[in-house]
Amino acid sequence: MLRALEWVPHSVQLEKAFLSFEPHTHPSSQCICTSFKSIFIEDITLNILWHSNSPAAPSGYGNQTKIFTPRFTRAGHQVTISAFYGREGSVMRNEDGIIELPRVVDTYGNDIIQSHVRYTDADVVISLIDPFVLQPGVWSTFPWAAWVPVDSIPMLAPNVTALKAARWVIAMSRFGEQQLREAGFDPLYVPHGVETSVYKPVDRTAAREAFARFTGHDISDNFLVMSVAANKGAPSRKNFAGMIEAFALFAADHPEALFYIHTEPNGLWQGEPILTIARAMAWLTRSSCPASIRWSAALSAPI
Repeated sequence: MLRALEWVPHSVQLEKAFLSFEPHTHPSSQCICTSFKSIFIEDITLNILWHSNSPAAPSGYGNQTKIFTPRFTRAGHQVTISAFYGREGSVMRNEDGIIELPRVVDTYGNDIIQSHVRYTDADVVISLIDPFVLQPGVWSTFPWAAWVPVDSIPMLAPNVTALKAARWVIAMSRFGEQQLREAGFDPLYVPHGVETSVYKPVDRTAAREAFARFTGHDISDNFLVMSVAANKGAPSRKNFAGMIEAFALFAADHPEALFYIHTEPNGLWQGEPILTIARAMAWLTRSSCPASIRWSAALSAPI
């Protein structure tokens, strides 16, 4: 087992790095990085082990890994990715020149993270993952900065228990920050980044035509309501039935409205049958999702 005391020489440097988070736009990027200010601009160099999805994974976690890890590297830090999803089977150096280490047996990397810390000689491990899947007896043995989603009121006990092992707890929303404080933590606040070279205003007509080509649904001049949420696990924490019910209330007064749910629709990963739910609520003709095979094959965006 690794001992937390092995990292004592790094503690002053780490405290400087993690105690002054403020919104900041990194001038060399095209990303709104309202986050990690001190890591970008302070005269501090860190050896960072980032534990989340591979940047190759078409997921929210993978998206943030893709945004942040190369920018940490460009800011002068040593970065290695511990990928619990999206890089199974072997070690590789990705297109940004960053080494990605795979998980082994445990789905979330609890059995290998200490070895990854030893291998990389990491100063800090930044995780982007639901904390309840992480084993506090393991994660308490190294400096852990937990960047966490919060999706309940109050916070669920397994999340609270796991986060007690973290040296720094980081909220990604003001709601999460409030719930973390009410659970007894003193969180930092770092919202997710946005890749503004991709997500930017474009011609609306052209965008609607591209949407129709991709989805097979001509939305014309309809008012479009959209949701992006992984359909994984049941009962769903994304509350798809509740979303469809809420849309039905809205659409009763707005007959021109359509609802597009950007997710796998059939519950392939122990999720929920979203289109069946929409049919049961008599809103199937006003609701749509991408085809299951496109989603499951990671063809969830135009290529």
